[in-house]
Amino acid sequence: MKWFIGLAFSLGLGHLITDLFVSKMWKREGNEKHKNKVMAFWTGTIERLFFTLLVGFEMSGIPTVMVAWIIFKVAPDWERLKKETMAEELKGPAFVRLLGNVISMIFALVGGLICQGEIWWWPR
Repeated sequence: MKWFIGLAFSLGLGHLITDLFVSKMWKREGNEKHKNKVMAFWTGTIERLFFTLLVGFEMSGIPTVMVAWIIFKVAPDWERLKKETMAEELKGPAFVRLLGNVISMIFALVGGLICQGEIWWWPR
């Protein structure tokens, strides 16, 4: 039961909250036509599933791997910002993607901890 709840939290609620946050931030930035929404859905779902399972099975070093994965995903944005003289129109989308990735990873982490039984009350 705890695995079902942990995966539902990570994959279901994680997708809804992350998508809601990112969509609102894109509107705030004036970029309502979020590109590659389908690709973002699948990427987010697969990475949340992967990291939820790793945390759930108590693999060692997962927080480091999660941070490295976020850095790997947002590094191209930072390189582009440096090359294009930190244009204001590029700063917003880079931070939206960064925050979306962090929120997604938080849901994976908490979902994995629920799967472990570390977070939640389980009747015996």
